[in-house]
Amino acid sequence: MNDMDQTTEPDHQSLPQADEPSMMDNMEDLFGEAADDLGLGAAPLSLTQAPLSTPVLLRLADLQRSGCCTKLAWSNTGSIACISDDGLKITFHSTLRNPRKEQYELSKPSKHPLEAPDGRHFVHIQFSGFGPDLAAVDSYAGIHIYSMAGAIGRMQPVTVDPAVVDGGSSVLDTLVGMYWLPLSPAEVKVPYFTQANKNDGTWTTNMRGGRNEGVSHHVEGKGALFYVTASHKLCLLYQNHVNAWQSVSIELEALDTTQTLLSHAAIGPEGHQLVLATHDRAHCLRTYSISINWNPTEQHAGNMRFISVAPALHIGHLSAVEGIAPQQTDTSRISHLAVVPSPPQHVQDPSNTTICAVFTQAPVPLDPSQGFDTLSVLARWTIDSTTPALHESFAKLKQNGSIPVQPAIPVLRRQLDVPANKLVLGLSCLYLNTILALTASDGTIEFRSRTSENWDILHQVPNHSTVVKSLPQS
Repeated sequence: MNDMDQTTEPDHQSLPQADEPSMMDNMEDLFGEAADDLGLGAAPLSLTQAPLSTPVLLRLADLQRSGCCTKLAWSNTGSIACISDDGLKITFHSTLRNPRKEQYELSKPSKHPLEAPDGRHFVHIQFSGFGPDLAAVDSYAGIHIYSMAGAIGRMQPVTVDPAVVDGGSSVLDTLVGMYWLPLSPAEVKVPYFTQANKNDGTWTTNMRGGRNEGVSHHVEGKGALFYVTASHKLCLLYQNHVNAWQSVSIELEALDTTQTLLSHAAIGPEGHQLVLATHDRAHCLRTYSISINWNPTEQHAGNMRFISVAPALHIGHLSAVEGIAPQQTDTSRISHLAVVPSPPQHVQDPSNTTICAVFTQAPVPLDPSQGFDTLSVLARWTIDSTTPALHESFAKLKQNGSIPVQPAIPVLRRQLDVPANKLVLGLSCLYLNTILALTASDGTIEFRSRTSENWDILHQVPNHSTVVKSLPQS
């Protein structure tokens, strides 16, 4: 599982599935004609959507307020971390197979919960991609790092830069985005399976070795993460030779007014750099490139040799889009921002890195004046480049030398929106960034093909098919 940490409590008042019979189908069966022809003229009869539960609405409010509000996180080690309702502790669970019921069940909480610092409560948790490390953010924007201590569900604190642990005391310090760098070599050299082919009734596939090109800590086995605050501060938190976590930061933009405060931020790999996308209260989408000069030095302590790093951050401004919104509705608000990386080269997929903003709308219960239904829209921008062309008038001038080649500039190209008739609460990239998993308030998970133009839903292939490219199709 790839960090599907946006999972929330399912909405028990979910809508009927598409293949379930509706009231209209029953009328047609009884009377032999469509319900809208039963002397009612041409006026259509629509069924009102079931109201959303209070926990789902509260969860949606959290997502629309900030990009760092995960209360339930899954680790690739099999551990499940959960912030308690009062935010004062983090408990750990695991899934157990019940052979009698032939299903998985959630274990009881482990006996080693994590307690919040005095006077604070936890507001966000996020496992590293590999899984042994956990970052927890408290109500004062303090960041705490915990590492697995010999057993799943047992974490111990590690030493972190005191300024990072202390956090701040104003809205300017609110965290709006966090990203763990992949751990080298475990998350850089990744095996993968090719598509499955059916020959003479037998399915065959091959496992090959791949490499995810990207940015990771200069020293193998050391962890690092980025986080972004509402005041446009980008900070790198990294392990050094003594395993203590140190930090370095840089300002992205000058903070002019409260409208330029960030609400969401997302980071993802783009070749040998990183791409950062931010969204502010004025609905402006900005993109940046991030590169790291680790400045490694070899040091000695007695008979020991180790590498120490002193990283420096470099930011490049890529592009900006003012007033972003869905193409077909203006009543929704952004609830999720993600950088969907392009697949690795060995996948042979031409998809560009894409910025995806999930917009959601949900009517408030007991407010009949709101005439819209619950829905989500995935707005997309691909990161591309274009070469500026000189005006045709320059061609009439006498040329005394070669015409200089104009450098390509990055641009954001808007793609068609992807609608979803449910409340999307999370988005994750799976299987070498070729599949997207959308978690919804009704407890369902929808798999979509990132390689298709409109991110089509992946369906199970017919029985006569001889090719399967992903697990959801099998």
